[in-house]
Amino acid sequence: MNNIKTAVSETTRIVDRSIQAGWLHGPPQALKAQTFEPVSILKQLLDARANDRRIQLNVESSSVICSDQQLIRLLLSNLLENACRYGAVNDPVRIHVSLHSQDGHAGILFRFTNSPGDAGWPDPKRIFTKYYRSSHAQRRTGSGLGLYLVQGFVKRLGGSVAYVPTQHEIVFELWLPL
Repeated sequence: MNNIKTAVSETTRIVDRSIQAGWLHGPPQALKAQTFEPVSILKQLLDARANDRRIQLNVESSSVICSDQQLIRLLLSNLLENACRYGAVNDPVRIHVSLHSQDGHAGILFRFTNSPGDAGWPDPKRIFTKYYRSSHAQRRTGSGLGLYLVQGFVKRLGGSVAYVPTQHEIVFELWLPL
């Protein structure tokens, strides 16, 4: 029964990402700007993964932003999902949140860090390419759309995403303007 639930969940996730990719290339949708604290969205996502004891959240500082809450949820969810899915199963997934200026603009920085798992290291030149999946990631279900969507939607919000690995860890930084 668990295998059936997992298969349905994975299929639903892939269909959802395909629909989201259509939004990205369709006519620009008006952003639904609201004032909210994005860390609260992240905490909701973590609550839904309460059984995953690897996740460590460190909120150094935070702020409210005026942005599209649904898109922010999609960005944070995709980055969290990637870190948990492709990170080493016995190593922590760390999320650090802080205020950070970029190009003279105040913003909030989310840093997702994990050790590489059996999928290995992603190709830095292709990581945000539509349908890209590393050769070892093919062992798991996926669409190759998650990071592509993150990059596309964060641009619409005036933010940025970067792959900034260290010698031993996979790191993604998501910056959102205040």
